[in-house]
Amino acid sequence: MIDFLKDSNKWVKASAFFLLGYFIHKLHDCNQKNEQLLNEYCRSINKDVCEYFSSDQEIYDACAATFHQVVEIYGQEKWPNLFKLLQGLVKNKGVRKVLADNLYIIAKSCGPRYAEKDLVFILDSFLKDLNDEVKYAAAQNLWEFIRIFDEDKRDNLLDVVLIIQRDQKKWRIRHLIAKQIKHLVPLYSVDNIFQIIVPITLKLCNDIVAVVRKQAAKEMHSILQSLNTEDETSQIYYQCLIENIKAYGISHRFNQRQAFAYMCSKLITLKDFESTFLEQFVSLSLDPVKNVRITVALIVQKRFQQGHLKDNQKIQQMVQNLKSHKDREVLTILN
Repeated sequence: MIDFLKDSNKWVKASAFFLLGYFIHKLHDCNQKNEQLLNEYCRSINKDVCEYFSSDQEIYDACAATFHQVVEIYGQEKWPNLFKLLQGLVKNKGVRKVLADNLYIIAKSCGPRYAEKDLVFILDSFLKDLNDEVKYAAAQNLWEFIRIFDEDKRDNLLDVVLIIQRDQKKWRIRHLIAKQIKHLVPLYSVDNIFQIIVPITLKLCNDIVAVVRKQAAKEMHSILQSLNTEDETSQIYYQCLIENIKAYGISHRFNQRQAFAYMCSKLITLKDFESTFLEQFVSLSLDPVKNVRITVALIVQKRFQQGHLKDNQKIQQMVQNLKSHKDREVLTILN
């Protein structure tokens, strides 16, 4: 490979540089590393190398696609050299999405010290990118990026989550955050969970987009589980959140009652579900809004008629209540 990189024919050299990242990765699979190859890789987007290609974008694309794999191999050992290459890559608009997709892998490989020093500001630039696809890529595995740090730095990065979910025009970002709630919860203290993650989740449960509301509602059980400890403060938070959840079930807004139904689809796994939430869930079988009844029917069919509550008299009564409305969609679901 080194001979190909130094070949007199520029097309041979172009092909060698194009495949260099893949070659380094495969070489590592054979338990081999070559520092000279790494040095050549780190100069892949230098001007003299770009001249071998009909378009600079070709080598930028190839280099960005393999960068996280090369960093996984060399990690902290060669990070200063690799970071110089990364600085050049992030300036290219065509590869920012690929880099954003893999930033959490790069962060894990270079370690928390280098990640805090060199990658946090790159993450911030991705999340502020004018291209929505770059933003989505950066947000998709945000929890993976956060978890490599110690508790103090994680607390600072929680502000990032708080900020990016505020944009009402970016529902996909909010959906991505909702999907990560269950992963974020174990990373934080009960104070941060209750004071920051709970308000974010409750806000997402009221989102203007249905798929965001549904996802956020289903994540509520992981928050409750994390707060249900013997610690006195945790118990205060736990009881307070229970009251917040129950308020959704009696809300005058149908989308909040529907969100409560989605919450119950996961809360059923809690040992206190029957004594705490079941009565209110049963009342939704008589809800005046058809969409709520359809949601409840789907949940009863999937989660309750197959589980440990399938013979519960209240669940059986729910089925009868739902059928009494004679909604065609509900009858199809339950029959």
